[in-house]
Amino acid sequence: SGIISGTIPPDEPSDKTAVSDANGVIRKRIHGPYDERRLRHAISQLAIGINALHKLGKLHRDIKPSNVMVTQEERVVLLDFGLIKEVAHGESQTMGGAVGTAAYMAPEQAKGQLEKIGAHSDVYSVGAMLYHLLTASVPFVPEGANLSAHRILMCVMEGPPKPVGALASNAPPELLAICERAMAREIEDRYADMGAFAEDMRAFLEGRVVRAYQTGALAAA
Repeated sequence: SGIISGTIPPDEPSDKTAVSDANGVIRKRIHGPYDERRLRHAISQLAIGINALHKLGKLHRDIKPSNVMVTQEERVVLLDFGLIKEVAHGESQTMGGAVGTAAYMAPEQAKGQLEKIGAHSDVYSVGAMLYHLLTASVPFVPEGANLSAHRILMCVMEGPPKPVGALASNAPPELLAICERAMAREIEDRYADMGAFAEDMRAFLEGRVVRAYQTGALAAA
């Protein structure tokens, strides 16, 4: 099952195949030119779709490039609801331990702190996915390294990945600031919800003030 989160503007070029995943965008990022504007719109529409999911009282908890598809009609679709969590009344459908995909987990999710998992955890995962798309590097995994899921999980719990700006120095500073805010270690330093993330992405696309860039660590850089 999946949730269609929106469409990329029709003037953007479509894929040749019926469906492509975000990993395909990353491969293009590594091996040749990629459509950065199309990527930005895809992340923006993904955020809108996840915000709608949150408003239904559910968390995804396994957001990663391979779970995000772009159809030939330019629709962004979120897949794999196997780790869905009910957020109403703080009740979880899964008990104990860390669940999800290590490199994209929020610290509280990696630590198995179920009582701390919320919309902000999915925000972190979208930020980690944006990090991967901007840098062509999986968070916490050095280029060419082959780390086990357990080792990556330990890295997530121990500290932040290499700063996104160090690996994507040519990316717009506003987009770097959005990524940094979404991936903040402390919950209170992240976007409060996916709606706030989506609004900053929309502001960036429209050339308006990006709040994360005005108030975050990169503002003084």
